[in-house]
Amino acid sequence: MNIDDAVRAIESSNEFKLLRSLKGPSDWGLKGTNPTALTGLYVDVETTGLSTSKDEIVELCLLPFSYDPNTGEILDVDMANAIDELSDPGIPIPIEATQVHGITNEDVAGKTINSEAVRRLASRAEIIISHNASFDRRFLERTWPIFVDKPWGCSLTDIDWRSFSIGSGKLDYLVMKLGYFFDGHRALNDCLAGVFLLKNNLPELETPIMGELLRNARKIETKIEAQGAPFDLKEMLKMRGYRWQPVDRVWWIITSEREAELQWLEEHIYKRKVDLPTQEVNAFNRFSDRV
Repeated sequence: MNIDDAVRAIESSNEFKLLRSLKGPSDWGLKGTNPTALTGLYVDVETTGLSTSKDEIVELCLLPFSYDPNTGEILDVDMANAIDELSDPGIPIPIEATQVHGITNEDVAGKTINSEAVRRLASRAEIIISHNASFDRRFLERTWPIFVDKPWGCSLTDIDWRSFSIGSGKLDYLVMKLGYFFDGHRALNDCLAGVFLLKNNLPELETPIMGELLRNARKIETKIEAQGAPFDLKEMLKMRGYRWQPVDRVWWIITSEREAELQWLEEHIYKRKVDLPTQEVNAFNRFSDRV
């Protein structure tokens, strides 16, 4: 049996699943950009650790792509203008971080990121996207303020993966569900995998995954702080989806049902009318320290 026959046998079998190596955008069958297309920017950072306020970037990728704003169809990926650079953080990279992304102190020694190129790419983007934007956005805003004023989307949380019977939002798992694998935890590889994910369809969606992301990123939500909530009702708040903010010592939630949530708090938590702090959450501040 030759290799082609073996591949066909595997693909027709119910006992095995064949995964292909994810190739570059030239193999994705993209249509090419057009005058009505908008520019998106998929981003990924590798860092010295998980603290978005203290750790530093050691690798950055910015991958520009064009898309149809109505359907979300990915039309083209601009590899020629992508940024994929290492950065010397000025501190030793912890071994735990190197074990994740494979980047060593020797790799980054003396390396810097072209900040002007970063600002130029970011200024052209209609939306910034990453997989776990709560992580990447905070690092990028701290280093390059231009990212503060840009709308963001997240391919991890702006898609309700579980509603599509997908049990994990990890990028390598999602790409595997599409029949491919890639070497993760390097910035360019993760960006390519992220854009590839967005260009594909799920059986339940009439538009590409990017279209679903855009729809959810455009939502206007509300952050509600349950100030002074009785301590003995914390389990009820947790079950409702509230999170504890230890710095401000307050339970909070982000919801698309503002009035219904305030009513629930009055009926079940405070047992009276209350005037609670609220804040609008949209693509311009979502995933940032400003919320």
